[in-house]
Amino acid sequence: MNAMREITARCLGVVRDGETMRRGLNELEKLNGTLPLLARSLLQSALAREESRGAHFRSDYPERDDAKFRRTSAARFDGARVAVTFEDVGKESEQP
Repeated sequence: MNAMREITARCLGVVRDGETMRRGLNELEKLNGTLPLLARSLLQSALAREESRGAHFRSDYPERDDAKFRRTSAARFDGARVAVTFEDVGKESEQP
């Protein structure tokens, strides 16, 4: 559990980059259990979102990209791997 905490603290901070997140994902894939699976889902979702948004800054993608990422991230585990998709946000929840 300490290893997972250290990996997520290092890789899922407010300032992130793809290389660090990929390394963390490789480390998490060696751990078993529900919490490491959740951490993998978070990391894969953050890695797939190639932009900066809100309080989360990607140093390798410093700009916000509404055209591609003004969507909700959805991570699903199919028993073998985590798949990340982006789903449209309903009109009632859109903010300028």
